[in-house]
Amino acid sequence: MPPLLQESDEASRLSSVGVQFLSRLKKIWPLDRNAAAVARPATPPPCEDRPCSVIETVVKESEIRFRLPLDAAGIGVYEFDYEAWTLKADRRTSEIVGGVLPAEVPVSMNGPELAEFARRVHPEDQDAYWNAALSIRSGASNNFAIEFRWEHPDGSWRWLKARGAAFSHRPGTRWLYNIVMDITATVEIEERLERLVQERTCALTETARELLAEMERRELVQATLAQTQKMEALGQLTSGIVHDCNNILFILTNVLRHITKKTTDSEIRRWADTGEKAAARATGLFEHLLAFARREAVKPVRIDLNSILAETKQLVRHCVGSQVNLIVKEAPDLWPVVADKNRLEVALLNLATNARDAMPRGGTLAISAHNLPADAPRDEACPSGDCVVISVADTGTGMPPDVVARALEPFFTTKGVGKGTGLGLAMVHSFASQSNGGLAICTAPGEGTAIDIFLPRNDAAEPDDADDAVPDPSVYGHPKILVVDDDELVRALTSGLLDDMGNTVG
Repeated sequence: MPPLLQESDEASRLSSVGVQFLSRLKKIWPLDRNAAAVARPATPPPCEDRPCSVIETVVKESEIRFRLPLDAAGIGVYEFDYEAWTLKADRRTSEIVGGVLPAEVPVSMNGPELAEFARRVHPEDQDAYWNAALSIRSGASNNFAIEFRWEHPDGSWRWLKARGAAFSHRPGTRWLYNIVMDITATVEIEERLERLVQERTCALTETARELLAEMERRELVQATLAQTQKMEALGQLTSGIVHDCNNILFILTNVLRHITKKTTDSEIRRWADTGEKAAARATGLFEHLLAFARREAVKPVRIDLNSILAETKQLVRHCVGSQVNLIVKEAPDLWPVVADKNRLEVALLNLATNARDAMPRGGTLAISAHNLPADAPRDEACPSGDCVVISVADTGTGMPPDVVARALEPFFTTKGVGKGTGLGLAMVHSFASQSNGGLAICTAPGEGTAIDIFLPRNDAAEPDDADDAVPDPSVYGHPKILVVDDDELVRALTSGLLDDMGNTVG
């Protein structure tokens, strides 16, 4: 068969296939570029009236293959003709912009349609939009790429993404072909994902911060425990030393008393009396050491607070140092209270120590006491009825509310490791509670701290001391006394004193 005839038969076959393909496709998709979005009944294709050429068939098939994926992806196409100064948008682009740009109808770039489109660009995206457009128009760039917010006719803001390329098919002409898509859903998903990532990041950061804080608290507790164990060991050592020292002082005191009793020499008696007073002072110091070691027995007695303040003043003076101006105010006619004298002195020393630490550059520490009648206004920590208030106030740094909330907790301290056990205020509060009283803290950052100890008034008279009369031998006979002590010198001295008193020591 001649080649020309073969080519004619091939063209006829392709033409027949193209006609069948276009006839079927038109039933589900309008091929007319001006057609509406809703499919209409198929109209006879032009190729039914005349044979379609191979080129025409291939072009139509290519256009179909081009349009189907774009429509499936929701992508619109529009083109700029800078020679004719017009813009032409396809059906999908017109749908995306809500009909602001007509479908398949060229509009002037100076017309109202394009002006309305540009007006709806978000104010914050106007500069970027126009810079990209001018870059293409001037020929500075052949690529167009921008994402911007655009106000849809329904009032919502949409995110649009445009991409395109410019070309010239002959000298003096310039075209720009663009695709556009609505990426609002994608942007919203990205924003939600970003917010979720930020929330999770914040949560992880907070968890890490809490974990770090917990690790720091654990380290602090371990350090506090080690410090407490050290203090406990020191207390045990102190109590043991004080016990031995008390035995020695007991011997010295009684030997001096015995010398005073046996001699008539005034000079010897004067020196013995001086030694006895010194031993008594040493005994008092050891009692304070026992109080700090928390080995002292609780002995509530009826006490005069004015005398306590006077006796403690010198000890507090040594505790706070010369940088602190110490003021001790005694009040006349203070009501008597019942409390442990040693623990009260220790409480005052603890408060003075805290006040000193709160005034590293010096300041004023005022210790005072006054009566508080039952009908007077009072803090909620103060018990009902008549009370005596012991106030310890300083001009130091003060405490913030979160520190005040935990100030009475055992082992809580704002001082560094080794500088405090966190037991000072807790011991003072415990002393006040065991004395049927209370404790109140009044403070603010930069305004100093005032701590009030409330002790209830107690007018009950102390029981009289037991009768010291010597028992009648005719009634009780002459009992033998057994002396027991772990210290040989104390045991010997006690036996000698009892023997001098006329007793029989076994």
